[in-house]
Amino acid sequence: MSKIKGYKGFNKDMKCRDFKYKEGETYIMDGKPKACNNGFHFCEYPLDCFSYYSPYNSVYHEVEGLGDIDKDTDDSKVATNKIKIGAEITIAGLVKASIDYTSKRAKKVKGSSVRKRFRSKFSNRRLWSKFSNRRLWSKFSNRKLWSKFSNRKLWSKFSNRI
Repeated sequence: MSKIKGYKGFNKDMKCRDFKYKEGETYIMDGKPKACNNGFHFCEYPLDCFSYYSPYNSVYHEVEGLGDIDKDTDDSKVATNKIKIGAEITIAGLVKASIDYTSKRAKKVKGSSVRKRFRSKFSNRRLWSKFSNRRLWSKFSNRKLWSKFSNRKLWSKFSNRI
């Protein structure tokens, strides 16, 4: 017996596989749960709910798996024999919850900083010197090149008055 937090999708009328649920209720099932076969199912990773219930015609709730648990190997789907249906959650709430889920499970590498690595790559003097090369810019600011585009005869063709 363990307690695990997750998210579950339902049809708009709070039905899932012809079983009607209610917010705040706890449901118990006899037998051993088996992911994709037997038990009350939900997802640990919030956005996995979209694989089973389309946002167009579904509602989503926070849930707690309270009984025996069996996890699926394909995604974060979990089956349990005791489930408590929590509060409804919006799509924006699911996205925020998925960010929290990911950040809690991310492994920090000792001594690394994304900010420092990002900054050092883009503030590299050699990289910027290539773009600020005087020869490169002189090609684009060549007077002969610009004089071709600023030729009065050429512009008069395009700005011909009607």
